[in-house]
Amino acid sequence: MSVRPAALAVILIGTCCASLARSQAVPFQFTQAPDIATRASALLRLDAAVGDVPFSAVDGAGGAGVLQGARLTAWFGPRVGLLARAMTSRVAGDQRWSTQLELRLRAVLRDRSAVALGVGARQEFDGATVLLANLNGATRLGRSSLAAGASLEHVLDASARGRDPVDLMTSLGWSFALRDPIHVGIEAVGQDLEGFWNPDEAEGGATIFAGPSMMLAPTGARWSLLLAAGRIFHASSSDRTSPAPRDFTTSNGYSVRAAFQLALDR
Repeated sequence: MSVRPAALAVILIGTCCASLARSQAVPFQFTQAPDIATRASALLRLDAAVGDVPFSAVDGAGGAGVLQGARLTAWFGPRVGLLARAMTSRVAGDQRWSTQLELRLRAVLRDRSAVALGVGARQEFDGATVLLANLNGATRLGRSSLAAGASLEHVLDASARGRDPVDLMTSLGWSFALRDPIHVGIEAVGQDLEGFWNPDEAEGGATIFAGPSMMLAPTGARWSLLLAAGRIFHASSSDRTSPAPRDFTTSNGYSVRAAFQLALDR
């Protein structure tokens, strides 16, 4: 089974077979922060993003870019989980899809911190298969939450597609429980950071996103809403380009992303 139908099947079956549960909300938009509370068996997330120029993932049309997606993280006990993600966008009448599957391993430390390791694969909008490995962590300090993550991506047959053999992405977030149900914070993402030391970086150079975020998560609720917006900075320069899909374009601009999260149980 290829990545695309497998990911779609996991999301569909997991959602249909689940019931609502209570869980600690994850207040981060871009970092795959592990849920420190382990009461929920799964977390369903629906995403929508918009920018002032098309996303490089679906490049080919003028005007603003729009990206939609769904992600289901299901846990089979407190340590082992499976993440399935599907993304889609319509460009010039053409509906394009990208899907992802990951095995997730999680450890909770002293009921206030967690780390998670993920390994898997993504099938991109143009059909390329990419191997993934990521490490994420989160901790709570009083009313604040901190999260950080780093991921490595390796596209199969990179030489034929003109892409880097390995791409480095990072994310960092801080969130503060202002008052129920409002959480405010700031997030930053580093994309293709190898562009800082490699002037021949294949995706056009390093790109940085930074901006404020907000979450609405009533205490004890099964759902939460996330919103993040900010500026995109083209931090380094390269004359090369490739068809690699990216959350942020390689030109200066803005991006806004919203998400709805729902805690589920079997």
